[in-house]
Amino acid sequence: MNRTQIYLNEHQHDALARLAHAQNTTSSALIRDAIDAYLASQLTPADRLDRLRSLGRRLTAAASPSDTAERVDALRTKDLVRLDSRP
Repeated sequence: MNRTQIYLNEHQHDALARLAHAQNTTSSALIRDAIDAYLASQLTPADRLDRLRSLGRRLTAAASPSDTAERVDALRTKDLVRLDSRP
């Protein structure tokens, strides 16, 4: 993360401080969120599609079919054990 200094007028500073306090966060976090929202609003439809495709690739890579199959098998085993142990 990089440090950046900005100048706010008194009204901006006070309003930001009140909002940060009300949301139990920091002024810096609110400013970062506002910048992220602004930058996202400036993306072209092609940029948005590229980001969505990139996210899809990362999600696909994170959960391979073998991982999913192993999780399903573990859940089934758990259910069988639970059903067998009922009175």
